[in-house]
Amino acid sequence: MGGLQNKKKSFLPKIYLENTAATFLDNLENNNPTATWEQVEQALRLEFEPTAQSHMLRTMLEKRKQLPDETTASYINDAENLCKRIDPNMSQSELTHTIMKGLKPEISRYVGILDNYNLDELKKNIRKYESIEFMINGNTIQSHDDIRAQITKEHINIIEDTKNKKQIDLLTAQMSKL
Repeated sequence: MGGLQNKKKSFLPKIYLENTAATFLDNLENNNPTATWEQVEQALRLEFEPTAQSHMLRTMLEKRKQLPDETTASYINDAENLCKRIDPNMSQSELTHTIMKGLKPEISRYVGILDNYNLDELKKNIRKYESIEFMINGNTIQSHDDIRAQITKEHINIIEDTKNKKQIDLLTAQMSKL
């Protein structure tokens, strides 16, 4: 909330709240008219956040792995968001380590041996990995759906080839009888 003074900021949420939350904020304002934004935020969190939210977020983060068809950028942003919700002051090394644990194994094996002092370094190293993969394979990392489609296409081609071969053999046999 940029350049707003702390006093003005502290009761700005009032226009966005309704029902119980608006009543709670009215009561807070009446009981503590000089409350700072930080105090208002803390009071709102204590009143309305689920008691086990921190534990739920930690469990979600521990189970969070990069999905087969998920881009690395999407995974990193989601995992970083979870980390910051758990601990806004989480150190860069812990943040980086936590994110690396959930990367696809082929990516973490490559970037794990590089210097990943902070999240920016990790992202640079992942971009290097993706560039190398592109140079080697000529395409970006494929999703499971892309791989499945490619395998299906190859199987269809094999079936077509087999079908064509049988037809050629049948024609050859018929011609030899003539």
